[in-house]
Amino acid sequence: MIGLTPLSPSLSPSYWVPARYFILGFLSFPLVHLSMALGAGRELFRGNFLSWEVAGIVHWAILGWLLPVVLGALHQLIPVLLNAGLRWPRLADLYYVLLLGGLFLLLAGFLRGTGVLLGVGGGTVLSAVLLALVNLGASFVRSHRERGPVQYYGIGLSLLFLGLTAVAGGTMSVLLALNSSFPFLSFLGFHISGGMLGWLTVLIVAVAYRLIPMFSLSHGYSVRWQPWALALLAAGAAGEMVSFALAGRISLLALGAVTVGFLLFLRDVAEIVARRRRREMEPVTLYSLAACAAGLLALFSGWVSLAGGGWRYGVAAMYLGLFGWGSLMAVGQMLKIVPFLTWLHRFGERAGKEKVPLARELYSEKAARFSFFLLPPATVLSGLGLALGEGTLFRAMEALAFGGSLVWAFCMWQVVAPVLFPPRMGPLPARR
Repeated sequence: MIGLTPLSPSLSPSYWVPARYFILGFLSFPLVHLSMALGAGRELFRGNFLSWEVAGIVHWAILGWLLPVVLGALHQLIPVLLNAGLRWPRLADLYYVLLLGGLFLLLAGFLRGTGVLLGVGGGTVLSAVLLALVNLGASFVRSHRERGPVQYYGIGLSLLFLGLTAVAGGTMSVLLALNSSFPFLSFLGFHISGGMLGWLTVLIVAVAYRLIPMFSLSHGYSVRWQPWALALLAAGAAGEMVSFALAGRISLLALGAVTVGFLLFLRDVAEIVARRRRREMEPVTLYSLAACAAGLLALFSGWVSLAGGGWRYGVAAMYLGLFGWGSLMAVGQMLKIVPFLTWLHRFGERAGKEKVPLARELYSEKAARFSFFLLPPATVLSGLGLALGEGTLFRAMEALAFGGSLVWAFCMWQVVAPVLFPPRMGPLPARR
């Protein structure tokens, strides 16, 4: 089993460095689903998936939800996994403000179809991401842990892909603002494949090899396929980016490498979960398995689209990749990461001296389980609605997904609310 090294107080960033990213994420996530339930995704059913409306929803989901929770997690996990403190902690304040401001400008640009707002917003977000990469990259380089494929190379490759994705996106927004003529589809394909396959998938797989066994209390498992899984996923993502940059189309060979790499990852996850000590699965494990299933469905939909199934299956693949594979994995991991960080902040110095609640008692586990019975099924059925062109089914399932994500966000609010509004006396009572 791969253990987790205790975090030295001298290496740990301030609680608010990762927490503010998490708060932005769990405020955005339900609102994205609500907007689609109210009809914001209707252009997808007309085949106009490059409309301002669709682009706005996608970027809200990525820049307002997934990117913040990933940045928040990386600010905490890099010190934990690589035993390296954050290089410039105060720089994190600057790029958080830039990310927040750039997000609002970018969304306003998509909403109004205004090139100037898109250019300024895209440039601001790009500057925030690049500054974050400089800070995290410097911490990454300073690490002195054993540099294995998961701890070091997987995270490093994902940071590289994030930088390339951000540069491509920022460049597109500036060129749109200038009304410049450029190969838009090539830039877009490079941007999407770098973000979805390179940054998001490589990072999730790299970190999941550590977090899934730790959170499920698994022992005696084998992860012999992890170097191959990461190598194939990274090579496939890079191949797709090169193919779009040079030829403006999907590479079947690169997609095949991604598929094989993902299947190898699923094989290892199955063994890890099978060797868990807890017989009853916690919500974090349930969400992780649901994310893996959604990722498999996304790949299947992509292949069906390329085999002649039509563009709707391609749209469904993108949706399942973003809201299934990426979002469900993030939702599950946040149920462990945020309570643990908050527990350390509130009770770390008091543990062992007085009775304090457990980290899992900072929120209602019943509510978390209830969110699981709403969110993953609704996400999969929303993808089915897109594949079949059933707008009514899609909107109904997005309403259900909004309900599930709202319940999950309530669990997160239970965790952070006592920090935002400290109780006047006594410890936080245990929630059961």
